[in-house]
Amino acid sequence: MPMTRLLVVLAALVALAIPAVAFSHSSDPDHDRMSNRAERLSGTNPRVADTDNDCVTDDDEDADHDGVDNANEIDEGTK
Repeated sequence: MPMTRLLVVLAALVALAIPAVAFSHSSDPDHDRMSNRAERLSGTNPRVADTDNDCVTDDDEDADHDGVDNANEIDEGTK
């Protein structure tokens, strides 16, 4: 039993030490830190990093003009 408990504790420590990956590169073909789903929700093109070609990548845009960029909206679940 002590060995099993040690393995569980070790697994928990490893899980805490490794940051979670929100999505894979295959779900972000334009590499703008927004998944295809997030791009659809934001109204941006998942295949173009700067949909409106204004030199601001889609993740840094503020689609709803509330002072919070798209990437933070998605991270915080506020959109």
